[in-house]
Amino acid sequence: MFGVEYFYLVFPFYIIGRILGIKVFRIITDRYSDSGIAPTWWKHPKVFFYRIQYIFFDKYLSGIVCLSNYLKENAILNGVENKKICVIPHFIDIERFSNKAESNKPFLNEKIRLGFCGTLNESNGLFILLKAFSIIKKEYSKIELFLIGSISKDDQTIVNEMIDGISDSIIFVGNVQGNKVPELLSKCDILVNPRISSIIAEAGFPTKLGEYLATKRPVVATAVGDLKKYFMNERELILVVPDSPEALADGIFYLLHNKLKGLQIGLSGYEWALENLEFKKNCKKLLQFIMS
Repeated sequence: MFGVEYFYLVFPFYIIGRILGIKVFRIITDRYSDSGIAPTWWKHPKVFFYRIQYIFFDKYLSGIVCLSNYLKENAILNGVENKKICVIPHFIDIERFSNKAESNKPFLNEKIRLGFCGTLNESNGLFILLKAFSIIKKEYSKIELFLIGSISKDDQTIVNEMIDGISDSIIFVGNVQGNKVPELLSKCDILVNPRISSIIAEAGFPTKLGEYLATKRPVVATAVGDLKKYFMNERELILVVPDSPEALADGIFYLLHNKLKGLQIGLSGYEWALENLEFKKNCKKLLQFIMS
C-alpha cells in the first residue's frame, strides 16, 4: 500500500491478508501535521485514524517501507521491529530526465537561469527563494528565475509585492504536464530546492530533488531531513542552512563564480541519484525486502 495513511483503509487489507495468508506492507512517504490532515473541524476524525495507524497498528503489518530515516526511527519508536523496516529514498526514472539534459548543457549562455519546480508556496521555500533572488540580482544582473508549478491567488498576491522591481527577470511557467518537466528542467543552469524547516521536510525525501539530480545540473538545496545524512556540501550538491535567504543566495553565488566546479557537482549528483534513486534498482530492493 503506497501512501495509504489511515487505519480504516489499512485494516481491511490486514484482515484479508490474515485470512488468505498474504503479506501486507505499507509504504510511508511523509509525516503530516494535524492541520494538513484536517484543515477544517469536521475532518478532525481523520487525525485520530492517522495516529492509530502509525502509532499503534503499523507494528502488526508484515513490513514498512520508509522514504526517510526519520520515518524509520519513528516506526521503531512505535514498536515496529528494525528487521521489518526498509528505507528506500525514492523511485525516480533517471533516464527520462538525463536524456533531455544531454541536448542542453548548463552555463553555455550568457544569461544564467535558476530553476524551481513544484507547488509555489511558503513551505516549499518560495518566499525564501524570491528574497535570495533579489539579493543575487543586485550583484549579478544577467540571471533569471524560472518557476514551474501552480500558485494560489493569495500567494500570488504576496509574490507580486515581493518581486516589484525584478519581475522582468522572473518567469512563471505555471502548472505543466509531467511529460514536459524534463525538457523544462534541462533549460535551466542551476536548480534550487529551498524547502523551509518543518516536520514534512524532515520526514520526506523530495521527489523534485531526485529529478533535479537526474538532469546533471548543479543543485542548491536546504539541509533538511536525510539530505544532511546523504550528501556532503560541494560534492553532490550545494547544501545551505534552511530558512535563510542570505545562505541560499550564497550557495547560488558559489555556483555562479565556480561554473566548472558546478558541472562536476552536477555530475556527482547524477551518479548518486543513479545509484540510490533509480526506480528499477529500487524496485528490486523492494521486492527483495518483501520476499525475505
